[in-house]
Amino acid sequence: MNGKRIWALLLVLCLAAAAASGCAPRADRDSLADLSLVTAPPAEPTPVPEPYAGTRIIEGLYRLDYMEDGYVWDVALWRSRIAVLYTDYDEVRDLNTGKIIFYDAVTGAELSRWDLQGQVHAPELVHYADGALGVTEDRSLHLFRDPLTAPEYRHTETSEEIPSQITPKGDCRIEEGQLLYTPADGSGERKLYDVLRDADIEYADDEHICLRLYADAETDASTVIVSPETEEVREYAIDATDVKAVSGELWQRAFYSGRIRELEGDREILLEEGLDGEYLTALEGGLAATTKTVWDGDDHSTVFRLYRAGDGALLFRSGGDWPLAGSWIETADMDAEDGLVLIFGQEPGEGDAERYCFLMPTEGLVPLEKHSDPALDTETFRKGIEDRFGVRVFTGAEAVSDYALTEYELSPFPSDDVVPLALKRLSETLEKFPEGFFRELTEPVDEYGYSELHILLAGRIRAVGTAAPTSVAGFTQRDFGSSVEYIALDARFAGRIESDAAHEIFHASEDRISTMIGPEFDGFGRWTELNPEGVDYYYGYVDGEGNDYSDGALTAGSGENDACFIDSYSRTFPNEDRARVFEFLFIGGSDETVYEDGRIYPFRSDVLYAKAEYLCSVMRTAFKTVAATDCAYWERMFRGKAG
Repeated sequence: MNGKRIWALLLVLCLAAAAASGCAPRADRDSLADLSLVTAPPAEPTPVPEPYAGTRIIEGLYRLDYMEDGYVWDVALWRSRIAVLYTDYDEVRDLNTGKIIFYDAVTGAELSRWDLQGQVHAPELVHYADGALGVTEDRSLHLFRDPLTAPEYRHTETSEEIPSQITPKGDCRIEEGQLLYTPADGSGERKLYDVLRDADIEYADDEHICLRLYADAETDASTVIVSPETEEVREYAIDATDVKAVSGELWQRAFYSGRIRELEGDREILLEEGLDGEYLTALEGGLAATTKTVWDGDDHSTVFRLYRAGDGALLFRSGGDWPLAGSWIETADMDAEDGLVLIFGQEPGEGDAERYCFLMPTEGLVPLEKHSDPALDTETFRKGIEDRFGVRVFTGAEAVSDYALTEYELSPFPSDDVVPLALKRLSETLEKFPEGFFRELTEPVDEYGYSELHILLAGRIRAVGTAAPTSVAGFTQRDFGSSVEYIALDARFAGRIESDAAHEIFHASEDRISTMIGPEFDGFGRWTELNPEGVDYYYGYVDGEGNDYSDGALTAGSGENDACFIDSYSRTFPNEDRARVFEFLFIGGSDETVYEDGRIYPFRSDVLYAKAEYLCSVMRTAFKTVAATDCAYWERMFRGKAG
């Protein structure tokens, strides 16, 4: 066959194929039904397998629902495995039992399971420095060097030698002013340190014993670290809280500064909201996890954050779709080498609430921008308070030097870490007063008034003289020579600032009210008439033996419906009674304290209720800024109807 005949045959075949495929003149196809017959259905997308076993709740978070039923006591990440510690009650033998199951962290496959010997009370999974994983129970130890190998079982009462690097820590306690330590090797009790004031043991292992020493009349709170082996003692001028040991180093959440820092070094992590309730949950494997609980009445939500321990970079912050928001997060375990975070906690509720485990891969997490907190820039924040409210604020050493009188002795803060949270608490308190209140407070009515209000955020405060209270949380005092009114607060314990500041601000308010008394306004002239006949004040802070008055009769704390005073301090002087009433009006009013008649604690009695109502009425008469508001913050009990 020659070439021409071949090309002719090919041409005929192509024309026939074209006609068969619809390239020939088309028939009528006007209906959608006909069109659908020639439209190919879309291909189903190929599902992308999840990289981790379990149920993906949101992007990058997996619930480990493949674990078997049972009460989960503790969990841990170990060499790309997940160790789950279960406990149960054996009704037949009347004892608690335990078991540990190892799962592959990626596939969720069960690798091995082991029953724990003996009765189980409160076991704990522990990572050891040599890479082993232990289950500690009382004085016993189940040691795992590989999840597929049976554990080595040790007990301190046996003669079996336990390698020093995995020895359970010795016992330590404080008794009769001594720190006592008994090593686990049975070598006997030793005295390590003289504890000369109230203290708690914050952390203890075979390398460190960390003591939290509380403030006393002479000394501020501090931290002491004692080495059980060398008996070396190191003291730090910080108040130790949330102490954890990581790879032989002690880390601490510095409560007042919002930092997690290494106690013996210079490294630290600046938390995003650490000034107010962001707590260190775990610090392992180069990662730090924190939680913060936010309350709304009886409901709460949990914010979970993940930081990089090397530079403090924020890697993750839970958002509105975070499925654990309403849960209690008990702990977290991290392994930066494997890039995993294991989160463990329970749903809210009592009894056998559901406990859960979630796995979070860290691959792909990039540092987020932290929320800026102006409280960390203390000078800017302090100046902002002054400009907004028209007061002067002094902190630390400046507070001590600004105070010009001699009735009290002030000490500065033991650490500058206290300043940010103290300023934040003060600002939150001042903004609850009516707009312009503090500028009106410093408008002198006569030559005996004052034109400046100085708020001194100090450390320890001591009153000079034997007639003063033994403990002073704050004071208010006027300098007639300079027309300055001082309010000083012991701001070392920031949680007290709102109540203490409200108490002292009322004293400053009463000082101004005293300059306004005349024919048409008698201030609190009828106050003592509100007490029943025969009930009077001590007119002193201490009794004949130099002790603070502590008689609880006729006080709200006694539970009596005829209470006349909030507490024994209220009975020292009429002005302290009034300041105490204002203080409790200011901080009270939560749903938990409302009685059936609408009154709040401690104003259930008719006498205390009448005092509260009278105080609110006088404040409305004396201050235009209060009269201009429908309901001042301290009038919540009366819903704006006081006066």
